[in-house]
Amino acid sequence: MNRAMTMMTGAMMLAGLAAGAAGQEGAKLPERLLSGYTGHFLKGEVKVPEHHQTIFAAMGRAGFNSVEVKIQQSRAPYMDVFADRDEIAAMIAAANAQGLVFQVYLYPEPGHARRTESRERHRQLPSVVDAEGQVVGHSFMLRDIRVWRELFHHAYPFARLSRELPIAALKFDIETIATLVSYDDDTWKAYCLRQPRFSASLPASERHASLLAADTQADYEQSYAADVALAVKQFAEELHALNPSLVLGYMPYRDSWIGQGFNRHLATPDAPAIIDDWCMYNGGGFSETVVAHHNQIKAFNPNNLHVPWFRVNSYDAADLASQAYHAGAATDGYSMWVMTMLDEATNKRKGYDLPDNTTPADYFQAYGQANAALREDMAAGTLGTPERIPLQPAKIMVPPLDFSDLVIPVLAPVGSGDLKSGTADFVLRNQQNIFIHARAGEDIQVTLTHLAGRERPIALVYVLLDGQKNVLRNEAVTPGSQDAFKVTAPATGVYALVVTGGIGGQAWYRVRIGNPYFAVDARSSAYFFRPQTVYVPGRDRGNAVLNVGLQETESHIHSLNGGEKVHVKRQGPVTIDLPDGIVKVQFEESPVSWSQNFILSFPKGRTPYVYASPERLLLP
Repeated sequence: MNRAMTMMTGAMMLAGLAAGAAGQEGAKLPERLLSGYTGHFLKGEVKVPEHHQTIFAAMGRAGFNSVEVKIQQSRAPYMDVFADRDEIAAMIAAANAQGLVFQVYLYPEPGHARRTESRERHRQLPSVVDAEGQVVGHSFMLRDIRVWRELFHHAYPFARLSRELPIAALKFDIETIATLVSYDDDTWKAYCLRQPRFSASLPASERHASLLAADTQADYEQSYAADVALAVKQFAEELHALNPSLVLGYMPYRDSWIGQGFNRHLATPDAPAIIDDWCMYNGGGFSETVVAHHNQIKAFNPNNLHVPWFRVNSYDAADLASQAYHAGAATDGYSMWVMTMLDEATNKRKGYDLPDNTTPADYFQAYGQANAALREDMAAGTLGTPERIPLQPAKIMVPPLDFSDLVIPVLAPVGSGDLKSGTADFVLRNQQNIFIHARAGEDIQVTLTHLAGRERPIALVYVLLDGQKNVLRNEAVTPGSQDAFKVTAPATGVYALVVTGGIGGQAWYRVRIGNPYFAVDARSSAYFFRPQTVYVPGRDRGNAVLNVGLQETESHIHSLNGGEKVHVKRQGPVTIDLPDGIVKVQFEESPVSWSQNFILSFPKGRTPYVYASPERLLLP
């Protein structure tokens, strides 16, 4: 830290101390945080939306003592916190009136956390240089404190505002921040000062190889991570200079290098840090993993508070009283994503529906039971021996499956039907439709394998439909298991297998079709998980291009019909021009970065289907 920054930080600290703790008087954290999460877009109106008032009131009645609100702006490139002070104050007052302390969550700005040349301030900040020596223009180099000041520029006015308003915590969502180790000049020169055996003038394209040759790649990555942690430490210190008692926090908990600075340096003896952990998010329930994470988080910094999170509709309401009670007793509380799921008046987005035959009232009753028991334990000093609600394992949830809008197309088999040709099976994600051709009296043969296991402990659910959408089979596949089934086709024609492992990045699964002819429906899109080989109809079938939906941090290699391999490096969505014929598209992993999400579609295509082989086609 240079002399000017030291003087500035000292002045800020004095100002923070002089301001006192007026804003913190109504924001003291309870012994256990019994919380829930929602979001709010600033609109410049000193008015609390009705859906927030409804949820705050319901939370108060159920014995919650905290709410987390992710505050975002919707009117300008940069949030102006003090311009919207009165709107923020009204939200805080509405929560406090229901007995809820108010925690602020912030996304980076912009929310995707990408470096963009259109923002003048971004152009002044360093980009990552990857292991091949290429500049990754949309990713920030995170060991520079200026990057954190820019991504969370709005944290500083919120820290000032916390001296006036009862903001219980100021927390940061880092999920969207790309975590790439950089080989840029500044980082490399800093490493060479620590390891003089390397030349500071070595070209960027040779640095990674030289580290591998010297078996010091891990050491370099640790050095980079330590520098990033120091930048995060400085960021936290600057916020605490504005308000020394301000509680900071982040999500999701990471024990990898990106989490080091947050885990070690957000908390001080005067202000704990809240580490929000998604270890219970996907429905796995209270387990030894939760306890292990709690111990890890306390080991990083004893002033940390560990708060596991639920995803509301990943749990049956009947299980939640037990799950929330034991999680809250063993850690520093619990929270959940997202309260919108429990608001009957809100138009819920896809994936927010509650399980069948349950209502928000069922969930609030369960949470209320847990909260009452936790409050009794707090009063009695018995949190260490939670016995008021027996621990019961969480049931495996079955995601909703909606096929009401499905139109089963008229398709005809083409090709030899050779089952040994092409790709044996596909790995898919989200809800997908697979069309299967079968003759009357022939078995429809399917093997479904749940691949996500405890990483996404939600069941697969599937339905097999005939051409008139009559249900022939409707079953579930539990995490880690397999279901191989046969159904006799009552008539010759096209059948539809509709499968889901949950919407929004939940369970992934393998599909193997034992019939000669089938097609994966890509009329909207088809979500293939990880690199695979597929066959698609080309230009002469009305498909000029194949779109591949990717995240900007993903890379992959693809080739058409075994030809030239094209290396796509952290580019985001890709459009592939298709030749005539049935085109073999082979996707492979890239050594540059991860290769996971392949969302395939055919814009304005006339044959929007994906196949396992040119011999196993179903064509219009």
